[in-house]
Amino acid sequence: ALIRGSWAMVPPEQIAIVAGQVPLTYLERLLRFLAGELESSRHVHCTMLWVQQLVLSHGQYMRGRPAAFEAPLRALHKGTRMRYDELGRLCNSNLFSLDFLIDQHDQELPPALKPPPRLAEPGGESGSD
Repeated sequence: ALIRGSWAMVPPEQIAIVAGQVPLTYLERLLRFLAGELESSRHVHCTMLWVQQLVLSHGQYMRGRPAAFEAPLRALHKGTRMRYDELGRLCNSNLFSLDFLIDQHDQELPPALKPPPRLAEPGGESGSD
């Protein structure tokens, strides 16, 4: 409860400063907590900012103690992967929905009012040399 209340009160622009001051004795516990938050909370960006700053600030310490940090880092990896997959499915669903809506819109317009075809994707082949 103390960790939950503390990390949520830190403004995003202060996370780097606070993360650098986290006592090493609380580092493993905080990482475990963040792994749980990553799986259950909707505040993904804030959680990832904390993880990033903790790893940047205390990475050398964690590297020297792999056994102590293996479990929290695995849990963070699992949570990150879960969110990555979830966001990927959401984006694909949104793309499908947008394509469907565009097709429905194009079918309803008379041919004279249809917009010109969409341009090629940026970075794709332009057809000109």
